[in-house]
Amino acid sequence: MHKFSYTTMASPDWDGKTAIQQARANGFQGVDLRISDHLGELKENSTSAEIKELKKIFKEEGIVSSSLLAYNAQVTADPVSWDKMERSVLKNLDIGTQLGTKLVRIFLGNPDSTNDHEGFIGHAAEVLAGILRKDRSATSIIIQNHTGGVGIHDIFNIMKLVKEPRLNLVLCPANAFCMKENFDDVISFLKDSLPQLYIADLVHGEEFKDGHKNSLPGEGDIDFKKVYAGLGGDSFKGWISFKWEKIWNPEIPGPETALPYFIKYIKELTEKTK
Repeated sequence: MHKFSYTTMASPDWDGKTAIQQARANGFQGVDLRISDHLGELKENSTSAEIKELKKIFKEEGIVSSSLLAYNAQVTADPVSWDKMERSVLKNLDIGTQLGTKLVRIFLGNPDSTNDHEGFIGHAAEVLAGILRKDRSATSIIIQNHTGGVGIHDIFNIMKLVKEPRLNLVLCPANAFCMKENFDDVISFLKDSLPQLYIADLVHGEEFKDGHKNSLPGEGDIDFKKVYAGLGGDSFKGWISFKWEKIWNPEIPGPETALPYFIKYIKELTEKTK
C-alpha cells in the first residue's frame, strides 16, 4: 500500500491540529509539518508540551508524521554559518525524535556560492557526518534538491562521502527540471532506498516569472508517470508527498481544492502504472 502525505506549505491558514485532521479526512496517511518561524506548526524553540500535543493529535487521528520540513540555518561563505547550521539541524532532529518523525528534511546552500564547489561538498559531508555522530536517534536527515542549492548529483556525492544510512535525499523532480538537471541516470538506483518523493508540477514558459508557473499535478510539464515507473511503480515503498506551495503563492488554489485533487490524481496514476 502506498503512503501519501502533503506538506503544510499547502495549508498556511491551518494550525497543526487542523492539518492533521484534514489529512485523515482527505485520505492521506501522513502530514509533513514545518519547523519555521514563518507560519510553521512548530518552531525551533517549541516546548516539549507543544510537541507532545501534536504527537497526541497524530495518534488520535491515525495519521503519521511523515517528515518534518526543517528550515535550518543556511550555510554561506562565512565559516561560522556551518556552526549555526549544525546547531539548527541538531535541534530539528531532536524535535523530530520527540514527535516520532522518522525523516527531517533540510536544505543546503549553493555549492558555487564560495567559488569552491568540491570544497563545499566535502565540508557539507564533514558537518553532516558530525551531526549524525552527535545525534544517535533513529531519525534520518533527508536533503532536498532545490533551486539555488544542491542538486541531486551533489547530494549523491555527499551521501557517498558520509556513508551513513541515516542520510538520504528527498527527490523533487520539479526542482530538477528548473535546474536543468537530468536524473534519468540515477533514478533506478533510488527505487529501493528513496524515502520520499515530492509531487510538484509546473508549466515552463518564458512569459512566466522565473520561467515557469505552478500547476496542479498532471497539468504541467513533469512526467510523473515516468518518474513513478522508474522508482519501481507499485513496489515503491517511500512516501509520495504533495508539495503545493500555497504559502509562497497565495494566488493558487487552497487546500480545500488541491488536497482532494491530488488524492484523485495520484491514485489514478499509481493504478494505471501497475
